[in-house]
Amino acid sequence: YPLRRQRQMCIRDSLLQCPHERTRVLFAKLLSSVLKSLAPHEISLWNNWNEFIDKEKGAIIRRRSSASLRVMDGLFDILEESRLYWRRFKQYFSVIRDFALISWRARLYLSEKNLFDLYSDYFVGNPKPGQGRRPSVMDSHHLPDLREFIDTLAILLRGMHNEAPPEAPKSPLLIEDERVLPLPSDVNKTIFNSNFFPSMLDMDYNTEGAIQIIQHSAWECVPRSKFILEHTLSSFERASKIHVYQKLTEAFLAIEDSLQERRVLWCLSPFRTGSSRAHIRSKGLLGILHEIYNRSDKTATIISKFIIRLANVNKKVKAYLATQLSQLDWIKSFLESRLDDMDEEEPTDTMREIRNSNQEAITSVTELIKELSGGMVTSLSAAHSHIAKLKETNERLQEENRQLRETIKLYENHCLQSPTSQFIENVILPPEIVDSTVIEMPSQQNNAKNNITELDLQASQNPNDAVDDTNGIHFPISDRPEGPVAVDPTAEQLPESMNVQTLVKSLVEMFPSLTEDVASEVLRRNNFNLDASADFIMHYEGQPEVLKRYLFNGPYLN
Repeated sequence: YPLRRQRQMCIRDSLLQCPHERTRVLFAKLLSSVLKSLAPHEISLWNNWNEFIDKEKGAIIRRRSSASLRVMDGLFDILEESRLYWRRFKQYFSVIRDFALISWRARLYLSEKNLFDLYSDYFVGNPKPGQGRRPSVMDSHHLPDLREFIDTLAILLRGMHNEAPPEAPKSPLLIEDERVLPLPSDVNKTIFNSNFFPSMLDMDYNTEGAIQIIQHSAWECVPRSKFILEHTLSSFERASKIHVYQKLTEAFLAIEDSLQERRVLWCLSPFRTGSSRAHIRSKGLLGILHEIYNRSDKTATIISKFIIRLANVNKKVKAYLATQLSQLDWIKSFLESRLDDMDEEEPTDTMREIRNSNQEAITSVTELIKELSGGMVTSLSAAHSHIAKLKETNERLQEENRQLRETIKLYENHCLQSPTSQFIENVILPPEIVDSTVIEMPSQQNNAKNNITELDLQASQNPNDAVDDTNGIHFPISDRPEGPVAVDPTAEQLPESMNVQTLVKSLVEMFPSLTEDVASEVLRRNNFNLDASADFIMHYEGQPEVLKRYLFNGPYLN
């Protein structure tokens, strides 16, 4: 016990309490050098303990046999006390970092010490049950130097397998050693939780160390990738920290594994891409941009420029944006509107700098659009014009559909009172409508005429049997009623001048979903009676494929 207290006092005096930084730096280097040289020679002693009796207390004291581990135990004994010396603890944490770099055995010692749990608790600083307020490691004007602190976490994680499937390739950041340690089962509670991890990213104590943690943990791992992206995207609306998350996001999208394209989609999508089981609930950067541009022009401008820069440095991002040209066009219009607004403000050096930056971004996005669209520069005005034409066409088709329904309704109400031929001539098929709206391919028109002519010829040559030229199915004419079958017995028969082709056109006009071959077959099955054919088709209204299959594959329907 006295020796342990002496170790603690020596470490505290030299690494924490000493007011001279140079002395602390030199002592930390000396201690790290001794540990690096001594530890490999004590491997056989690392799991051994010595016991001796404390005569003053009459108790048995256990002490490690390894001198290097006794020093490390002394460092961890004063971990909580180091909070009092937060302005000077940089060298204290550098010794622990250097020890983690020695070998996998050193990292195993740190893992068995529950370093993840100790550091997470130390960083968050919440008091434990029964513990009073813990000393803060910062004040209102100064932040601590925790670069070595974050580096140690990154080194320990990189010495362990991540959560990727076993068959996945190894992370390029994995520290190759004689042995790779397993990831502790409680890492989600200690490191990747909603308290420590977002705070570590937000405070930006060590961006490079945080990037190593992100890239190694997300490698070939979908859940961890979504967890990381959820916390980075949710912080993009804060202009004060946006530069930090730009660096982290750029590094995150630069991970070149099989999930890279999916990460790009999740990160940039204008919509939410998660499911009920996914971690990610936020929209991508394009979606965030559309949500905030009315609230914060400054943040929206920064995000716009960041998306453009990502496309210029990341091929996967550029490939994705090639499918989102309308979004790039929107970004261009937004930046141009910002440039117009700045023209109305009083020019200052800062405004000129921002204006030049915006102008460069507009030039860059214009070139990007031109490159991705194959040399054709799109514009919002052209897109709006196209949309307007589509809406106009849709409205015209809806009006035609309404008129057609009214015509069918009129036909249903008047077909029993007026001759069919007269109704078709005066109401359904005025000559000017037929000339202007009925458009047929010449080959289809000739085929329909030839088929109908051949059917008429076959019927006249063999009065008892007719053959469907399409499928070779025989339809006994003897089963058909003689003469035209009209819905109204008092209705007049069709005039001889109205040939079969006119009836086909009439039926197609009444039911635009019909093709001419179906219309001619329906007429033939109903003795070329337009009323009976229309009733037959209305029975199958909305089921054109069922009607066609029934006509050409089913039995004859009288």
